[in-house]
Order: sequence, then C-alpha cells, then structure tokens
Amino acid sequence: MEVPPGSVAQQLLEGQMIDGPAEVEASLWLEKQRRGGPILLEEARLLDRWNQALSLLWFEPGDESGDTEEDDEQALDELDGILPWPSKKRRR
Repeated sequence: MEVPPGSVAQQLLEGQMIDGPAEVEASLWLEKQRRGGPILLEEARLLDRWNQALSLLWFEPGDESGDTEEDDEQALDELDGILPWPSKKRRR
C-alpha cells in the first residue's frame, strides 16, 4: 500500500524523528472515512532494510464517534481465543 501523505509512516520515511503514537485523521488510512471524521492513533516503525514502514492504527478506547449500526453489521466477530480449526475429515 502506498504510504498516505501526512501519516506518521510518511514522516519517518522522510527522516523525521517521531517517538510514540500520534493522532491522524482516519481518512488517511480508511477509504470509507470522510475528512473531519474520527481520529486514529498511529504508531509507526521504520524498516530500514526494506525502506518500508509498519504502522499500527487504533481508535481511542470508548471513541464511538464513527460507529453506526451499519458499521457493526460489517465488523469482524470479536475474538474469543478459540481457533476454528478445520475438521480432520479429508475432502475429496
């Protein structure tokens, strides 16, 4: 994925020193978000060997400014720690 302009990852790739997470607009990383929407926290690490960056993105806990019922329907199921392993029956 191309690094979005204005993201923490882009700033690191340009040589800026950033320590810790920073607030960025969700629209930088998420297609369905519009400008002025919810704020994400982004923490990035520079991978010099490959000239790439790895970004960790998350919303503030309790930030429900972007949540709607429609979003809940499309969300992934909450993790419960039980992995759905395939059965031992062989498919033919």
